Amino acid sequence: MSVATAKANTCDANVLLTGYWPPTNEMLRTWAPGGQWQGKNWRNLGYNVYAHFPEFPPDGDPTNDEIGDPGSVGTGDLQVDYQTTSADFWRFVDHYQPRILITTSRGGAIEWELEAIEGGHGELESSDPASGWIEDRSGAEFLPTQVSVDPRSWHAISKYRAGKTLSSKLPLQKLLDELSALGVLNVEINHETSGNYLSGFMGLHGLYYNTIQTENLVAGHIHVGRHVNVQDATTMMEKTLEIILTQHPACPSEESQ
Repeated sequence: MSVATAKANTCDANVLLTGYWPPTNEMLRTWAPGGQWQGKNWRNLGYNVYAHFPEFPPDGDPTNDEIGDPGSVGTGDLQVDYQTTSADFWRFVDHYQPRILITTSRGGAIEWELEAIEGGHGELESSDPASGWIEDRSGAEFLPTQVSVDPRSWHAISKYRAGKTLSSKLPLQKLLDELSALGVLNVEINHETSGNYLSGFMGLHGLYYNTIQTENLVAGHIHVGRHVNVQDATTMMEKTLEIILTQHPACPSEESQ
């Protein structure tokens, strides 16, 4: 899927959403660049919303496949692979320069899990930051090594490791309160991390980007329960966006009021 033209309204403010396994890819489909894209000046809030995620042919269900198999890794953008994720992530953020960046992935029993921190994996005694991550069993290299990922990815996992973490920039308590009030899904704040597989890798990328890009106001990761249906996930994602975008007006005229 190609990167779309980012400057589509006078506010020049973009949101980037990313997904992995279902239901996260399906809940983001309305914002995917292409003929059906519905992200321009979304809900008249001044932001253009873009989403990128992998596809899982032939049946859209990666649970039929073993970790690392083609049906589990996916095709297209942001395959469940360290090297592809690193390359695609930086390509997208360099292009969109998102003011709001929300990364998502499939979780477990918790239906809408707001992740409070990312990073911190591995042991201080180890000189290799890649050793703190679980093998993705995809491609020629199974770990995010210095020679196989973007230098910025390597710097992120090298700096935020062995107990050193970054905190989410999502308005966690506000999201917990307002999303819970919808009564659609169970919402919890997880005060651990998204783990040391691709979810945590992507979550750390979002928070790291926030530290190096001053124009990025919000970044954070959300795990969506594996049994959540697409309609409910989409409703929750839309409400999450509405809460965050309303809190951070896009246009100067709105910001000055």
